[in-house]
Amino acid sequence: MIEIDRHSPKPLFLQVKEKLRQQITSGHLSTNEAIPDERTLAKDLGLSRVTVRRAILELAQEGLLERIRGRGTFVRPLGPAGDPSTAARTTFAVVAPFGRSEVKNSLFYHRILLGIHDGASETGAAIVFRKLRRPYDEFVRELGAEAGLDGLIVLGIVDQELLHCVAGLGGPVVLVDSAQPEGGPLVDQVGVINEEGAYDAVSALIELGHRRIALFNFEPLTQAARGRRAGYERALADHGIEADPAICISAPLTADEGYDAMARAFEAGLDATAVFCAADEFAVAAMTAARESGLRVPRDLSIVGFGDAGHFTSPTLSTVRMPVEEMGLRALDVLRRRMERPGSPPERVQLASQWVPRGTTAGPPETKNQASSSKGETR
Repeated sequence: MIEIDRHSPKPLFLQVKEKLRQQITSGHLSTNEAIPDERTLAKDLGLSRVTVRRAILELAQEGLLERIRGRGTFVRPLGPAGDPSTAARTTFAVVAPFGRSEVKNSLFYHRILLGIHDGASETGAAIVFRKLRRPYDEFVRELGAEAGLDGLIVLGIVDQELLHCVAGLGGPVVLVDSAQPEGGPLVDQVGVINEEGAYDAVSALIELGHRRIALFNFEPLTQAARGRRAGYERALADHGIEADPAICISAPLTADEGYDAMARAFEAGLDATAVFCAADEFAVAAMTAARESGLRVPRDLSIVGFGDAGHFTSPTLSTVRMPVEEMGLRALDVLRRRMERPGSPPERVQLASQWVPRGTTAGPPETKNQASSSKGETR
């Protein structure tokens, strides 16, 4: 039983933490034993859940406890002489086509990494970051030989050569916002249902009165890009609108490439009243190119993004929200299940997306003009 001294100058969370530590190191709480959940422990001690949670999280970060989503919090094995610093610790590597400093340029991947690190902090797992480099076979061979790695999270990689090399490692691997290796062994995957989100966004534009909706997609045509295009085309077809290849634009997924592609499209006289962008980065680039072409958003042109990564725009960006941090958290869950059941079938976790209308969408210019004329006639 944990006893709290409310007259002590020592913070309450620290008292809880030290008492739990004593119970673990003394063997009163056995290895792999579940401790009481936060709600129960807080009620028994007469404390807030926030206080108890802080104590548990810090013990997890120190390697004494392991939090498993949906199951509870468990005592981890201790090292020699009860030393928590040498306790068995799960270590995962995040493999990405960019370095730690480069990821700051992408809010989308930065937020996925935050989800991964938050999940690791809760469970006491360690995360190491490895930037992709060629030759792939040598890179993957070194990963496989790296001591202490329990699994890999492959983030934002669609290169088929690399994916085949990684899938051949044989250990726990989960793809996050990545493609499956074509024709090779399937591995666990966490992603988003792209088609439905695109369908909802384009349908919303049509309901506003738009009939000429451009598609601004990214290349190469990944699973995500194909899904978003499929949603765009299905929404048009369901509303009796024929897709026009002349207003379908594509570019590599960078802000600079996106801006150049949209600037060229506007210069060529893009015949559209709205643009559905397959990524927020493209939407921000499209807004800049539109403004420099003398177009006002949304008065002259509506623009929609995909991701809701957190870009600041004026007006605020209408977009399809992806549960970005949750993607990172779920990747860790999948890796842990793979470690527990290595022979189970590959998992494909698909998270729902959500259309979020904001300030960059409105009816097309002709609809507004007609509405203004109608008001004038009734006066």
